[in-house]
Amino acid sequence: MAKRKKKLQVKEKRDSSRFMIYLMIAAMLFSGFYMRDIQNTSLDGLKRITLEVGNPVFYESAIEGRTYLLFRFTFDELDDNRTNSVKSILNSKLGTNNYELFEGCMGTLPINISGPGTDGVYFPCGFDTGIDDYFKIFLLKKTKDGLFGGTIGFVEKKIEVGPVIDADVVNITNILARGVIESDFYPDRLYGINTSDMELLSPRVLINRTVGDEILGEIDSLPGVDVRTEDNKTIVSFNSSHENITRILETENIPYNLETGYLALTVPENASVSFINYTLNEAKISNITLEKVGSVSLPEEIIIDGKLVTIPNNDRFDAVLKIDTEIGDRINISLSTLRYGDHVLIMGAEEI
Repeated sequence: MAKRKKKLQVKEKRDSSRFMIYLMIAAMLFSGFYMRDIQNTSLDGLKRITLEVGNPVFYESAIEGRTYLLFRFTFDELDDNRTNSVKSILNSKLGTNNYELFEGCMGTLPINISGPGTDGVYFPCGFDTGIDDYFKIFLLKKTKDGLFGGTIGFVEKKIEVGPVIDADVVNITNILARGVIESDFYPDRLYGINTSDMELLSPRVLINRTVGDEILGEIDSLPGVDVRTEDNKTIVSFNSSHENITRILETENIPYNLETGYLALTVPENASVSFINYTLNEAKISNITLEKVGSVSLPEEIIIDGKLVTIPNNDRFDAVLKIDTEIGDRINISLSTLRYGDHVLIMGAEEI
């Protein structure tokens, strides 16, 4: 019995004409007495019970499946009552810990995998499996007396579908504070924050032409103003004197655009959030957001746009987290991606 490990997408969970419940035997050695007893089970809507054994070894009163051993219960329709009836019978005959119960699923393999039995692969699946779920499976080719007898798959693991996936927080290193500077502000007040990194872009008045020396000199003489000319444009950066700048330009009928500024601070993760908020408000920073910077544990592989994508350093992947998130939390992460031809690269992660 040949074995291959493949990616598989669930396309059909339940056939309209028949349903399967798989009985997976935990102990691969199965008594002939219990085998006959289960096969003689009678239930409402039950069409047939079949036994399938991979790499069988027969003994005087038992059978061993060295690859797998399962029963298929085929119903005309499947509901919770019938599933519970099967469980009750199996519990009474085998005990609650000696089997696993699954539904039957049909899945499709990637288009670059072809061959007999690969257009639709049957495999035991959990009762919570949904259409378009992805799994990594062990694909087995069945043969009997040297002849091809179809395929069957067994789940190795479920593959999450991105870009939004679950993640576990494993580390927190810093707090990231960001805000917008819409007008006059007080940069000196920011120095009270213990920061390891600061990115500050003052608001600017943009004039799409050069301005005469007299007007330029009047603006440049204002406090908290920096004026420069480049590419036939005049750029006025400021931390104060906003009203005076616009008054001069409007008096001279000079059109302009206002571009808001930006602030980003990185502070230790144990810093006082209330102090940061207070200080930024005092400095006239608006639209303040506070987030944590850390790392999360992600699956090794995920599906994005139908493609299998490997995540580098998945056990400690850098991420931006919500301010109240702590180490050990399980969170939802949105992954940012970059496409390069047919390849999808994971560039970043942020909690949502």
